[in-house]
Amino acid sequence: MRRLVLVAGLLASVIAGRVHAYACAGPSLHVLLPAQGFLPLDAEVWIVFDDESVTAYEHPEDGSSVVVSEANLQASDVTFTLAREGSSPVVTPATVERMPKTRLPTFVLRPKAELAPFTHYRVSAQSKGTPAVVVARFVTGNARDEHAPTLGKLVTATFAVLDKPEYKQKSGPVARMKFASVSDVETLPLHFEVHDVATTLDASTLRAIVWPREDGEVVLGSTDVCRPLELDFPKTGKTGPKVLKLRVRAVDSAGNASPPGEVTFDVEHPKTKG
Repeated sequence: MRRLVLVAGLLASVIAGRVHAYACAGPSLHVLLPAQGFLPLDAEVWIVFDDESVTAYEHPEDGSSVVVSEANLQASDVTFTLAREGSSPVVTPATVERMPKTRLPTFVLRPKAELAPFTHYRVSAQSKGTPAVVVARFVTGNARDEHAPTLGKLVTATFAVLDKPEYKQKSGPVARMKFASVSDVETLPLHFEVHDVATTLDASTLRAIVWPREDGEVVLGSTDVCRPLELDFPKTGKTGPKVLKLRVRAVDSAGNASPPGEVTFDVEHPKTKG
């Protein structure tokens, strides 16, 4: 997963009668690609905005921090283009779909045909009246990925509403889950899809895209004041629902998904520490 660090804004957090002020990176654009290695010839690209409006910075192919160009992107009118790298980039036909029910603007770019082997590609983004900026680059291998990930048994599922946030924290809901194992024949899953409970899982049931942390835990919501909530959580306590039920599946870079696991959170009696 590559993250574009955007314009910094100053946030203040009032905690226990004290004011903590510090700089947070502004809303980011996340392109879900492996940190290294080749993508399969049937790869698809998922893109998540932290907000409806973000400023994206293009960097050189060598990955340095030098800013080549920048543009403000609006999720409501953004367009994405996939092209082969080169002095005269060749556009690769692809469809772009925005997920209708995710809290954060979420898009998936799917090539209309198999990608060329051992080829450098780039993904550009542009909104009306702004220059196009390259938001991601990747290289293909020489094979498709026909294998779906597997998701082990759910080990833990906890729900909390932080009531006394510390420095750089915020009050709010946090749902944590951990599975016994997550594996794939080709490459490790890129992210997890979080769906409403339904017989068929598709774009109409998708609520959020999240990626696992280094310890393998999957977290919805955050105690970090600089990060947005991925999910609209139900009202907690006696006036709200007793439980929150979701279906979760692991997805790889070709869009292959594991059989879903059902997760139930106790939202009537949330913990107070996340």
